[in-house]
Parts: sequence; structure tokens; C-alpha cells
Amino acid sequence: MARRYLLCPQCSAETLHIVNNDGKKYFFRIERESGKIEPTKAEFEAVKNMKLAEIKCSRCSWTGGKHKLKKYFY
Repeated sequence: MARRYLLCPQCSAETLHIVNNDGKKYFFRIERESGKIEPTKAEFEAVKNMKLAEIKCSRCSWTGGKHKLKKYFY
């Protein structure tokens, strides 16, 4: 079964990122069913410990919390 991810509510991209205090971006996806974070690179520990209050879309200008992500592409 293919994995499915939460999507950006504005453009439906599945790759998201967060920015740390130094301005470095950490890219990840969030599994739709389990809510587990899946980093796109080997930066798992950095992403796992960061707060996901201000998630940014990697494709458009959307910024928001995890609760605003959508499950389905419409």
C-alpha cells in the first residue's frame, strides 16, 4: 500500500519545511494516517525535536500549523 501524506491547504504539496533559528530549512512530510514525521533527508533528529507550530510549504507561500493541513487533494 502506498504511503499518503498530509497536504498543503493552498497548493496540495506534500513536502513541507520548518526553519530553525539560524535560518536552516528542514524538509519533511507527515504521514496522513499516523501523523508521523518523515524527513526527506537524513536530518531526522533535527526535525523530530522541533515544534511544528509554524510549518511552511515548500512549493508556495503558505505558513501555518499542522492542524491546518488537509488529507485529500480536491
